[in-house]
Amino acid sequence: MKVRFLFYKAKFEWRSFLKTRKIHLIDDAINVWTLLINLPGVVWQERSWNVKKWGKAVWQFIKECYSHVEVWLPDEYGRFYDEAESLGHFPVHAYFGTCYTSTMRDDEKGTCSRPASEVIKHPERWEYKEFDITPWQYHIGLVWMQKQVKLNKGYGFKNYGRFFGLGKIIYDRWKNICSQFTHNYAVMVFIFSMPFKIVSPRRLSRLLPGKMQRLIDA
Repeated sequence: MKVRFLFYKAKFEWRSFLKTRKIHLIDDAINVWTLLINLPGVVWQERSWNVKKWGKAVWQFIKECYSHVEVWLPDEYGRFYDEAESLGHFPVHAYFGTCYTSTMRDDEKGTCSRPASEVIKHPERWEYKEFDITPWQYHIGLVWMQKQVKLNKGYGFKNYGRFFGLGKIIYDRWKNICSQFTHNYAVMVFIFSMPFKIVSPRRLSRLLPGKMQRLIDA
């Protein structure tokens, strides 16, 4: 059975400073700050005598402006999307299945599940990594996520302290942020063999094995 980790790429726009687009400004802040705190480690990890290769790897990380992530499960027929007839030069995509995450978007307040068709409003900004897991792993992960949604206590603002070196001082174990939730799902389905932890979307994209794929070409 297939599951996907769906990453949203922030795109800075001046109109994000409008009060009605506050969530997009938060995306930009997460993107920039997690770039700064992770960049030194990436520069070290990608070090190589081949300076061109080294620079290319670091630049690739800089371009990965991931500010949000969701777990995407297919529908009962195993479908994630269907490409219908094109309208002009643009294909029409229908998205299926359910997305799980923790968010403040669309009036949500914490850990939630939503139809993929409601989540993917700008498909050109989404990328994903896909994994094959067993039915047993799929069931374990689904039950865990459904329980997290049911027991939701709100969005884990305090858990951003992890990105400022305050993770052990400021922390709320009963609330999630998006990348914390998706990382821990990966632990539950045995993609990771590490304990639960708080990571950024950028960091999670590097921890997950496999190649990142575009949802559609922009």
